[in-house]
Amino acid sequence: MIYKHKMALFILTLFSIFATFFMFSCKSTQKQDINAAGNEANVEGAEGVSIPLPKREKLSYFSSIDKQLFKLALDSSPDSLKKMASSMYKTGVNEEAENTLLYIAYSIMEIVWPSESISWTLPSAVPPSQYPGIIDTARQGFYDSSTDNSDFFALILPSLVLFTNFSRNDYYEEAENSLKLALEEAPSSSLVNYMLGTLYYRKGDYSNSSIYLTRVLENMQNSREILYAVAQAMYKAEDYKKALDFSSQLLALNGQNINALKLCSEASAALGDYAGAEDYVMRVLQLEPENMEFVLLRAKILIHGGDYIKAASLLDVYARSGLNSKDYLLLRSLLQKEWNRNNTMAADTMNRALAQYPDDAEILLYSAKLASEANVSIGGRTALSLVASLLEQAPDNIEAKKIAVTEMNKSGQNQEAYALSKDLLEQNADDKEILCSHVEVCLTLGYIDEALDIATSLYEEDKESEALQQLYLKVLVATGRRQEAGAMITELMEGSNSKMKSFLFYQKSLLDTDSDTILSDLRSSLTANPRNRDSLYRLYRIYYNKKDWRRAQYYLKQVVALNPSDSEVLALNAELDTLLGK
Repeated sequence: MIYKHKMALFILTLFSIFATFFMFSCKSTQKQDINAAGNEANVEGAEGVSIPLPKREKLSYFSSIDKQLFKLALDSSPDSLKKMASSMYKTGVNEEAENTLLYIAYSIMEIVWPSESISWTLPSAVPPSQYPGIIDTARQGFYDSSTDNSDFFALILPSLVLFTNFSRNDYYEEAENSLKLALEEAPSSSLVNYMLGTLYYRKGDYSNSSIYLTRVLENMQNSREILYAVAQAMYKAEDYKKALDFSSQLLALNGQNINALKLCSEASAALGDYAGAEDYVMRVLQLEPENMEFVLLRAKILIHGGDYIKAASLLDVYARSGLNSKDYLLLRSLLQKEWNRNNTMAADTMNRALAQYPDDAEILLYSAKLASEANVSIGGRTALSLVASLLEQAPDNIEAKKIAVTEMNKSGQNQEAYALSKDLLEQNADDKEILCSHVEVCLTLGYIDEALDIATSLYEEDKESEALQQLYLKVLVATGRRQEAGAMITELMEGSNSKMKSFLFYQKSLLDTDSDTILSDLRSSLTANPRNRDSLYRLYRIYYNKKDWRRAQYYLKQVVALNPSDSEVLALNAELDTLLGK
């Protein structure tokens, strides 16, 4: 009995010990669960007061780095990286994270800031981590999507590919998201702002690109990389004055910088300073006489400056090099059109260009302009068809819409032309070219009051403009304001150049009522300018209506000579051949 009593007492004691341990264990587990919940977990005191627990932060790979040194690393400008490396080497580089950070800094200097010297040597042994792999992937031209985005450098290092591969674009959205997250951590980081500015430039968002790059420039005013990037973005954003300013600053740092010279020349040309543009190009050709890109650029500048003879010889030099670029074809066609006055040759050149670059926006736009002005087809397509293809790519292209309005109006789609023209005016109310085109559409539709209001307003703004004088006079004649039109013709006739006199005589012929006076004014128009198509065509119509086929063809053939590819005029000439029994 005593033995059984002792055994029961032992079992009871053992059970009590286990029960106490179990209760303590549960409380401990509960407390750990509460701690794991972070700041949102609370512990209730005796009086019901909630006490927030401190948040447990995940330790960064670089958490052991001195905060001031890491702040320099976050900026990642050449100066900040040099200061960081210098401080580390002074105190001695012993830690794994320090060696890794020095390797990252060295790689950034090599890839992003190639014009800067590196003041420290590459660590002899790079500790194992994800960062060297990310950098190696970027060097090979790929964006590393496998990073865990655990810290600042994991977010930004994949975007080093922006400076090693200039053709890939399949990572832009991911890179943008990561860089914006990094920017939240370091808003003033030179590297992150530079990367975002570069990314937006690649995406064609030159406005945003300029914003980010300009931020970097505030602290890196003498950086060759940043000056060039800002100048490029400003040029693409069509702020040619700033583009010239920044590229000139870059040129002051290095007078033989080819990229700066090119930007200076292109910006000068865009500002209409062709003499200045040619000076910059000549400096490039002195450094690199065989540089065909700049031979072509000089030809472009000369064409826009009206020096066609020199431009032609430079295009011949370029052609003999065996090259056949898009820019060469555009310039050759422009020269044939403006200097040779040969729309057939110009159209043939653009046939080649369209065959090689069927979807290129610049080729499509120029082909459409040429087809519209010369009334020819290019690549078997009309101007309206070419414009339609361009507008599929770029629905907001203003130049394409201008051509579309002209072509719709010519082809009888007058209401469609009017609607598109009104839409253009709503977006570009001060564009004189659009306003003048709208006047033509209004005249076609007989919207006399609207045409007169616009033409009068334009003329009152600039009475010395020959183009606006012609437009206003044309509207006066078309609206039957004979007295005003006659007085204006008399006033303008004295002192006018030959082309203006030819225009004035043609308009006067439209006011005449006597057939002999009409013929006399049309002949005076052709005396002043034998290439006046309107006067030649009207004489053809006069003699055609009189059934004087021979004289009609005499004038029509001169119209054909001005544009041998004009299918409509060729058809009229073929009709006269039939009537004359040829």
